[in-house]
Amino acid sequence: MAQIDTIDTAQYLKEALGSICQDAEKLIERVKQLINDIDSCLLNQSEVHVKKLRGRRGRPTKNDRSLHDYVMEVLENSNEPLTSKEIADLVLEKGYITEAKTAFSNIVLHALTVSSDFRKATRGKRRPIRYSLNK
Repeated sequence: MAQIDTIDTAQYLKEALGSICQDAEKLIERVKQLINDIDSCLLNQSEVHVKKLRGRRGRPTKNDRSLHDYVMEVLENSNEPLTSKEIADLVLEKGYITEAKTAFSNIVLHALTVSSDFRKATRGKRRPIRYSLNK
């Protein structure tokens, strides 16, 4: 009878250990899956972060004031209205630093048209548009 109890116990333990091993394998697979999910989330976040960095053009400039402030100063010191090209040249002479790959006068023109501090002083079909301060 003792031998039967030992055989029954051995079989019980074998089945229990087999079940535990199967459960452990399932847990290991689940952990591997979770690790892969975490890795893909981290990869996606780094791609989003890279896209955000790429969205900004160029390096930040070392200007102490904004382009708007430089344009204001140029027009305040001017006795007459100026074209966007003339304003752009004077802004650069004042020390504004830019690494613009396009024509800088187009950037100045955008600053002139966006702000309500400036107005078109002349409008002509054959003459370039000149800008002054909106007083």
